[in-house]
Amino acid sequence: CSARLTASKFFVIEGDEYDSAFFDKRPKFIHYHPKICIINNIEFDHADIYKDLKEITFQFHQLIRLVPSNGKIIYNGNDKNTADLIDFGHWCNTESYGSHSNSEWKVDFGSRDNIEIYHNDIDHYSSDWLLKGSYNKQNALSAIIAANTIGISPDKSLDSLKRFSGVKRRFELLGNFNGLVIYDDFAHHPTSIKKTLDDIAELYPDKIVSVSIELRSNTMRRGIHNDHLLRFMKPLKHVTFLSSTEIVSKIRRHADFDDETMHVFDSPNNLASYLLSKFNSDVVHVFLSNGDFMGAKEQVMSKLRTK
Repeated sequence: CSARLTASKFFVIEGDEYDSAFFDKRPKFIHYHPKICIINNIEFDHADIYKDLKEITFQFHQLIRLVPSNGKIIYNGNDKNTADLIDFGHWCNTESYGSHSNSEWKVDFGSRDNIEIYHNDIDHYSSDWLLKGSYNKQNALSAIIAANTIGISPDKSLDSLKRFSGVKRRFELLGNFNGLVIYDDFAHHPTSIKKTLDDIAELYPDKIVSVSIELRSNTMRRGIHNDHLLRFMKPLKHVTFLSSTEIVSKIRRHADFDDETMHVFDSPNNLASYLLSKFNSDVVHVFLSNGDFMGAKEQVMSKLRTK
């Protein structure tokens, strides 16, 4: 957990729909009582806690009903599950963002080195932009709207953000080793994995996209998203999975598993050795996990840095 205490009267925390404790099965975010609530997307996850998307959505509805009448909900209008949630009812004002025509705030994803923001198709804001990946622009826009709610203009927010180099494990460039490019990202759900890989492919159209995925979360270990995950992996030439013997055996038996392009590992040492034997200057490789690949990623990076 990372935290910073300042003199600000505002407290910012990431919402967590996971249960609070073994004796309190309510989501952690039920205890937060936010005045401003940002919802980027809602998808099925935490299969050890929830049986389906409907149960998760119900808990999010309890969250937005906690936002007071003088508060605000900021939400992604492009995400159907989130838009449906807003329709369930709330007590406060809302602002939406996205590419949908009804969204009050929009961001232009067209340029890699510039960010363009439009408010109600009237106000326009623009700035240089350091971060890569569409997720970063989407997250920045929601933060700008929240800041605007408390009196910080979008111009001031963009002036600050143009010097922001990002956080670890969010589309993080680990290095360029004589043409071999390595990224690390926290994505561990099929939708976020696909979005990250789409962004990588757009950034490096002339390189071969290679990916390692650690099947670590309870939902991924149960194979609930294997259909979507393997469908997203089909266009790629180099895909590796890491997990326990039982988990990787299950994904290997899936009808969409391709023995030519996909490989499974239950040993971090074997994964590291395999990747190092396959890497070359034509490759951009992405590590995707909410963990550390059981040390395999660090093994790979240590070898590359000492070459």
